[in-house]
Amino acid sequence: MLESARDHYRRQQNLTARAVAEARRRANRGLGSVAQAIRAYQVLAITLALQAGAAELAEQNIAAPPVAAVNPSALLTGDAELAARLEKAADGYVLDRLVATFVQDAGRTASAVDMARRPGVDGYVRVLNPPSCSRCAILAGRFYGWSSGFRRHPLCDCIHQMSTHQAAVGQTVDVAAMAAAGQVMGLTSVQGEAILAGAEPSQVVNTTSRAAGLTVSSSVLQRSGRSTPAEVIALADGDRTVAIAGLRANGYLAA
Repeated sequence: MLESARDHYRRQQNLTARAVAEARRRANRGLGSVAQAIRAYQVLAITLALQAGAAELAEQNIAAPPVAAVNPSALLTGDAELAARLEKAADGYVLDRLVATFVQDAGRTASAVDMARRPGVDGYVRVLNPPSCSRCAILAGRFYGWSSGFRRHPLCDCIHQMSTHQAAVGQTVDVAAMAAAGQVMGLTSVQGEAILAGAEPSQVVNTTSRAAGLTVSSSVLQRSGRSTPAEVIALADGDRTVAIAGLRANGYLAA
């Protein structure tokens, strides 16, 4: 992992923990107060993600200047969506999960928009910090194209690490070694034994988990009348010019 990516991970974890703690403190003041805290921490997560992207590229000596500025306010979860989701939080545990997801997804979505606006970036390496769940472990270290959606599960804390095809060579993760060291959580005894015996980890995990409950990040930005950044990028079908135009049209990038 790049040092800049490692720093991003640590800061993201700290930010998420602070957001959850603040939401707990505000819970007795009403959902409006909780929503206000979430949006404030989303701004911080977006800022952190944009700073991390630039730092990761600099550490890899990749020159990939952006062609437009990101509009952070457009990446915040809408009031109606926030209210609807918070009203369904039956207890403190569910609230904690919602807050963490809202904050982390804001950062991940900012990273996706950041990649799209940088023609010199080919894509990203999925980064985790063990111990990690089996679902994330089998995806870690893989290189994904810039238009590939970031698949995550609730409370997933994996992050993008922007790169190019050439610079990403060698940035891999030995899942079998992680499993042997007890760093892959959620494996059954049979799965663990199979991996240690030499079976392909992704096949072992996928035989029971299928899609493993992973969904594309930025669902927390869904709102009527406007596509999410993930939807805009997916509809561009790999055409960066179309993606940038769509992100501008939907307000995610400055005109």
